[in-house]
Amino acid sequence: MSTLRGMTSVRLVPDPHDPGVLSAIEARLAGAESLRAAVAFWRLDIPELSGNLIRVLSGRGFLCVDIHLPTDIDVLCDMKLAGANVYLHIVETGTQAVEGGTGIARNLLHTKIYLFESIGAVPELWVGSHNWTLSALSGLNIEASLEVGCEPKSELYLSAVESLEAIRRKCVAVDPSLRDYYKRLQGFQEPPEGPGTIVQVLEVVADRPSELQGLRFTLFSSDRVELSKLKTVGQSLIVLARSPGGSQEERFRAHVADVGEIAKSGIAFDSRLHAFDDGASWPRIVGPSIPEVAEIRAKGFWATVVIEDPLGEQVLLSQPCRIPVWKDSPGDAYDSRIEQGAVGLFPAPFGPFVRRAASPDEVQHLRTNHVGLASQPRRKGRLLQRVLAYGLPERK
Repeated sequence: MSTLRGMTSVRLVPDPHDPGVLSAIEARLAGAESLRAAVAFWRLDIPELSGNLIRVLSGRGFLCVDIHLPTDIDVLCDMKLAGANVYLHIVETGTQAVEGGTGIARNLLHTKIYLFESIGAVPELWVGSHNWTLSALSGLNIEASLEVGCEPKSELYLSAVESLEAIRRKCVAVDPSLRDYYKRLQGFQEPPEGPGTIVQVLEVVADRPSELQGLRFTLFSSDRVELSKLKTVGQSLIVLARSPGGSQEERFRAHVADVGEIAKSGIAFDSRLHAFDDGASWPRIVGPSIPEVAEIRAKGFWATVVIEDPLGEQVLLSQPCRIPVWKDSPGDAYDSRIEQGAVGLFPAPFGPFVRRAASPDEVQHLRTNHVGLASQPRRKGRLLQRVLAYGLPERK
């Protein structure tokens, strides 16, 4: 019974007949000197509450929030700029430890603890299910929390303070200058620098790349999936042509003139520039000559491409990809939190159990080296590369 000493009141909120708690929160903030809180999700920016909220979260007050969605980074950064002490918990469940599939949330900070303190009044502790979201506080969600009055020297009060401070030590102070970085960690993709156009790039080898302008060639391939990307007559693409030794390179705007399946077309191909895709290296343009019938039949599909104007150096190409901003953390300090008897219940009982975020500098390095605007895309076993083209002029 000693654990109950110092508790002056205990109440379950909200009232079943009045499920919203916004008015109760507003009253607590108005009368409080400070608020120490640790919450899984924080989204709301309520003008009627913001003044008192910033006040009680300054000084010895603070707020700890998990970084994962639906937490609103802009709201937290604005609170920090206004003077609140705001912290982010930036750890997530490891790839091998996710329970029941990839749909499970990865956030590891799940607490909903609010400790309101006022001069001359008994501190009030809220512990339960209420996140700082509209659906939770308005009454739309079915939520429940215990509202406990506790003396400042009581075991419950001291335990709550100890828990909140321990959570704060696991978090990092919000830096508003890292607003975009935090959003990257949430899964938002960085917008490209300027308007980019998604376009297919076909890489080929030609004896004299600079002389291809105005010519057309027929590409034969057995890769139906790849050639299906050029299935529309008139479709735009970029042809990147290199000399056999790689000493010369030209990039051209181009379009598809015709496409088809050999077995269904009955077409006899006359003398022309042509190339065969072997699935391993860049197709080489040869001719003009009559393509070998046996080779045509072996490939099964074709597309004729018309090469238009050369592209200047102002046109930059970038292969879109996701930057790996979270990394598995084997042997992490968080592993010790798992009860020994529960380790074997995880899908991968040897971990890694958590992932840590790449630093802002690492993310910038990854961006520069993986999605930086490269002068040329690289073939990865595919006939066509899907890229973002920047500075691409309008077709004439």
